[in-house]
Amino acid sequence: MTEYGGALYFTKGSGGNGIDTVYTVGSLPTVGDAASTKITVVPGFPTDPAKAGGNFTPFAVFFADDTTMYVTDEGSGDSLDLSSHAGLEKWSLVGGTWQLDYVLTKGLAGVVDTGLTGPDGQYPDVTTVGLRNMTGVVDGDNVTIYATTSTSSASGDQGADPNKVVVVTDKLSATTMTGAVAKESFQVVVGPTYGTVYRGVAFVN
Repeated sequence: MTEYGGALYFTKGSGGNGIDTVYTVGSLPTVGDAASTKITVVPGFPTDPAKAGGNFTPFAVFFADDTTMYVTDEGSGDSLDLSSHAGLEKWSLVGGTWQLDYVLTKGLAGVVDTGLTGPDGQYPDVTTVGLRNMTGVVDGDNVTIYATTSTSSASGDQGADPNKVVVVTDKLSATTMTGAVAKESFQVVVGPTYGTVYRGVAFVN
């Protein structure tokens, strides 16, 4: 959940019911009006029911400015499903509606980590399939995003595998996957380590 500009933003990215998408509450509720405060889908984001089999699995939201939103997508959990939005999505606000500019996946999607051993022996190979929680720092035209990875392995539990904290720097002004943006690649900050799962990440200045 993220607060920006006096509004709340949050996601539903899993489960067989409802709509997997980004939601908002237009103004922060009070104790008196919380029960009647309306929750809506952010304009431009998917509105198809999860039962329809869509491939949008959002997790975290970060605003670089009033018209630029980054959304992490954790993926379906299928290590072979690399055609979905899994990765770091960049959205721009155009005419009151958010539109998807591109998805950063280089150095992230499909990376396999092996040789993870610990007290109980060898852990199955872990494939990175997307991202979960994140934080970001804006410095001029550079947006640096730190995020935790989502995984897939023979363990069968997408959220229990040893995962990583990764970082990538994007151009705030870019809206297409060309030039310098096409070369942007995720780098590993820490992990994976047997017996360790990174649930969240924060930037301390």
